[in-house]
Amino acid sequence: MKQMIIEKTKKLLRFSVYMLLPILGGGWVGVSCTDAWDDHYDGTATGVSSGTIWQAIENNNDLSNFKRVAVACGYDRALKSSQVFTVFAPTNASLTDAQTESLIARYQTEKLQGIEDKDNSVVVEFLQNHIALYNHSVSSTSKDTITMMNGKYNVLTGNGIANANFLQDGDQLNKLYSNGLLFTVDQSVKFVPNVFEYLRNEGEGLDSIRNFLYSGDPLYSDSKWKLYYKNFIASKSVEGGIDSLGRTVYLDSISEQTSKLFSSIGLLNKEDSTYWMVAPTNTVWKDLVEKYSKHFVYDKTVDRILSVGNIDSLNYVNTRKAIVEGTVFSRTINKAVFDGASAATDSLMSTNAVPMYELRRYYWGNDSLHYYQYFDPRGAKGVLSGTTEVACSNGKLLKASQWNFDPQETFIQTIIVEAEGQNAIKEVSKYQVNEETKDSMPTISPIPKTVPSAYADNTPNPYYNKVSNNKYIEFAPQEGINHTVVFNITGVLSNVPYDIYLVTVPAQAETKNVSPYQRRPTKVAAYIKYKDENGDVIGRGNGKSLVSKLETPTESVGYLKLAEKYVFPTSNYGLTEDNPRITLEVSTDVKSRETRLDTGTHSAVMRIDCVILKPHVE
Repeated sequence: MKQMIIEKTKKLLRFSVYMLLPILGGGWVGVSCTDAWDDHYDGTATGVSSGTIWQAIENNNDLSNFKRVAVACGYDRALKSSQVFTVFAPTNASLTDAQTESLIARYQTEKLQGIEDKDNSVVVEFLQNHIALYNHSVSSTSKDTITMMNGKYNVLTGNGIANANFLQDGDQLNKLYSNGLLFTVDQSVKFVPNVFEYLRNEGEGLDSIRNFLYSGDPLYSDSKWKLYYKNFIASKSVEGGIDSLGRTVYLDSISEQTSKLFSSIGLLNKEDSTYWMVAPTNTVWKDLVEKYSKHFVYDKTVDRILSVGNIDSLNYVNTRKAIVEGTVFSRTINKAVFDGASAATDSLMSTNAVPMYELRRYYWGNDSLHYYQYFDPRGAKGVLSGTTEVACSNGKLLKASQWNFDPQETFIQTIIVEAEGQNAIKEVSKYQVNEETKDSMPTISPIPKTVPSAYADNTPNPYYNKVSNNKYIEFAPQEGINHTVVFNITGVLSNVPYDIYLVTVPAQAETKNVSPYQRRPTKVAAYIKYKDENGDVIGRGNGKSLVSKLETPTESVGYLKLAEKYVFPTSNYGLTEDNPRITLEVSTDVKSRETRLDTGTHSAVMRIDCVILKPHVE
């Protein structure tokens, strides 16, 4: 009988809510009425009290300081609306008059600085840290994680929330008002910043990296490059009804602060993820900017192809990206290290690493390359060594007063241009066929070739997997003897010494049965072309020949060194252009008598696997 009365009472309350919705103007949108009230009944409710949460706060003298902060920030409007909340209000015993005055003063100071309420630290870190949307009732066995209005996750039990304990008990614990629940707590709920927030608000000595991540925010950076922005989140905002045009009006708009860099380094503002970030102190940052900026020097003509900014801003962004990329680590792919494994063989993969070997070949041209992956991270020279840890709500920030990241393990990378790759070939040599139209035809035919795992007779192919991707291009002349192929070279850094290689392939890599003529080597010459800082083209005729008459091997894959420690004065890193400003011209360099079928010693056929620019290591 008692159970029947309870069920009837619940149905009556639900019916009352449905009838009340038109009067409230749809403020319950976003949560099922049945679900909201059933959530209330999971605890030990004593019925619905009269009035709103705000009226209850006004009538409680012990909450006068909490009330003063809410009024100063305009939150009284939200808490008296039809939106459903659960409020955890600290009493005057813990929220003193002095603390209250300090909070109000900080709110007003930020207001004068032009900070909007949705970004004001008092609103985000104090008020929204004590309020959750919807009803969250408790029982003696409760242990749930709830989301506060600022996106923080806090554990809610029958005794309290996070570090704060409930002051009510028994019948007073789940006190339900017309727009939600009100709990009183013995201290303020501690605000724990995530990694991104820590850098913004509390990162003493980390102003430099903060200013970069928040580039475009007038309060935290003087950079005009817009990396920082905000995303409005309707589901977390407080609705205030519908205007005359049928649009939703919000009493409180909730936005998520983020940065365009997060797409490459990790979502440092996400509360449901776990990240570690190694952040250089200002002194280290200044030193790194000075060292790295020389690798992103662009020629003056680059300004013409930039849709935003100029070469100075391009240098600014890429120099600083080179510092931060590879410094963020996710627990998802580093569980052993995050959980304390200390074996020297442990490796730490940043969010910029490529865990799968197949994808490493796709991104970097070789699956043996392991950029942004660091071995023995806790060793004496490990990337975590010498850092100071700061606990954040979504992981750790590790302050680094020394820098153990080797740039040749991060942004100074080997460049591999596959001959068969899309846009790898700029042009091949041509001859003119029509004086009037100036139309021309190529003198050579680029023929794609594949290295099979076995020959036609099923014997193993010894060249299989010795040619990158097991593909190459054969350049066979149609007319004349010597001919040329020009490769586009992209991603080059300035002032980095490169060893430049041309990788060639013997004829028998494709088939076992090749004629003696096909086995012949060829001789090649190579020329590099680029633009200097003034935009003047430096190339053939300017003394920039790399080599002349290197001979290709006939029985093995050849690594012909075209240059050692070759330094480009300008970079084309990060540029998207139809005609890359750095090219490599490779030509055959044989004489007619050398290619005779009967008495010759060489061929004019080139078989090219790839071009490699490898940063020189002493």
